[in-house]
Amino acid sequence: MAQVKYGAIITEIKGKVGGTVFQGGRASPIMKNKSIIQYPRGGEVNKTRQTSQSNFGQVTKGWSKLTDGERASWSSLLGVWTFVNKFGETYDGSAYQIYTAANINRMLLELSPLTSAPVADSAVDPIFTWANYSISGTFVGSYTNNLADFQYAFMSLSQYANATTPPNKIRKISNGALELKSPRSYDFKSAVQAIYGGNPPLGSFFYIETWFCKPDYPKAQFKQIFKIEVVA
Repeated sequence: MAQVKYGAIITEIKGKVGGTVFQGGRASPIMKNKSIIQYPRGGEVNKTRQTSQSNFGQVTKGWSKLTDGERASWSSLLGVWTFVNKFGETYDGSAYQIYTAANINRMLLELSPLTSAPVADSAVDPIFTWANYSISGTFVGSYTNNLADFQYAFMSLSQYANATTPPNKIRKISNGALELKSPRSYDFKSAVQAIYGGNPPLGSFFYIETWFCKPDYPKAQFKQIFKIEVVA
C-alpha cells in the first residue's frame, strides 16, 4: 500500500498547486491558471469538477464589494477557521484571510463565491487509501467510510520523480475533485496516464495530496499526502 503522512505539504505555498500556480504572500496567495486533471465519473460520484478559470483578483474584488455586515460575518470564524504558517504553527489570521481561503477553495471546486461567512461544519474523514501504481495493472484509490452527507475530495497530483530527486523539486502539476458519499473504489490509471503522457517509469514515485470539505463550508480538512510507488 502507499505511504501516508498527515498535515504536511509538498511545496508550501509556492509553486504549482493543482490547476493553479501559487505565488506566496504573507496574508494570502496569488493564483495563476494552469492545466487540470480529470477524474473518473460514475455512480454517486457523478461529477468531475475542474479548477476554476477565475483568478485570485476576482476574490479580492469580491471582498471590496461586500457590505459592512457581510465583512463582519467572517469575523465569526476567527479561532474556528485557523491557518498554519511555514513553521507548522497555527494562527487565527483575519476575517479577510478566511474569506479569501474559503473562496479560493470554492473556485477550485467550481462553486459560486460566498459573500457571508458559512456556518462551521466539519467534514468526515472518508478514510482514503491508495494502492501503488501498477504498469501492468491498475492504480486504485478507494474510501471506506460511509458518509451521512456528500462532501468533496480535492486531489492534487505531483510530477513523478526518482530517489535522487530533492523533495523541494517535486511539484504539483494537476488536480481535480470528486463528490463522495457511499464507499467505493476508482481506477485512476487512465487519468494519470493522460497527465504524464503514458506510464511513469518503473521504480519512480509520485504524490497524491488530498483534502476534504463539506459543500457549504469549504475549509480544507484531513489534509493527507500519499506517496505512490510505480511497480511492474
